[in-house]
This record gives sequence, C-alpha cells and structure tokens, in this order.
Amino acid sequence: MADPLKIFFSPELVRRLADDVARVHSSFPSRAFIRDATAGLDELELLDRGKHIALALTRHLPPAYP
Repeated sequence: MADPLKIFFSPELVRRLADDVARVHSSFPSRAFIRDATAGLDELELLDRGKHIALALTRHLPPAYP
C-alpha cells in the first residue's frame, strides 16, 4: 500500500525548506523554525500540515522581505 499523501509535509521537508531559506536569508533562525514547524506535525492531516508549516514560516521570516 502506498504512503498517505500527507507525509509529503514531513519533518525532512521542513529541514530542507529551512536549509533553502537559510541559503538566501543568512539570519533565518533555522533551528527555531524547524522546532516550531515540526511540533505537532504528525497529528495533522495534509492541508493542516501545509498551513502549520506556512504559519511557522510567517513567525520566523521578517514581515517584509524581497
């Protein structure tokens, strides 16, 4: 049986996303973002996982960026 689609938004994806953002925004708090974005992730379904990660990004990125 195939894995559920929700696992696309996994802790590994969060870590890769943090690495990608940190490459272009050197002061990005990767560890804090990863901790925030992965907290409670396993209990969420697909759309809620995406929203959870997006909210974590909002909390850890500056309010205005290029």
